[in-house]
Amino acid sequence: MIKRQPSWLRNIFENHIRGVGGPDKVDIVLVAHGPALKAFEKKEAQSGLLDRVAELRNKGVNFDACGNTLRNNRTTLQ
Repeated sequence: MIKRQPSWLRNIFENHIRGVGGPDKVDIVLVAHGPALKAFEKKEAQSGLLDRVAELRNKGVNFDACGNTLRNNRTTLQ
């Protein structure tokens, strides 16, 4: 389980978006693999993580999950 929120990750996305001239100039997708997928589930997410995901979505970052991870966990994206 992720112990703390990865603020450096958000900063990487924001810096990249700014560096290329805005969200309309780049397509960014964060793909969760294996146990990392649980960190994004509402019941498992740490306080503030889903808010940060929403902020990044508003800036054009997309989120997805590995197909094998979804299949192995018998789950789907919501």
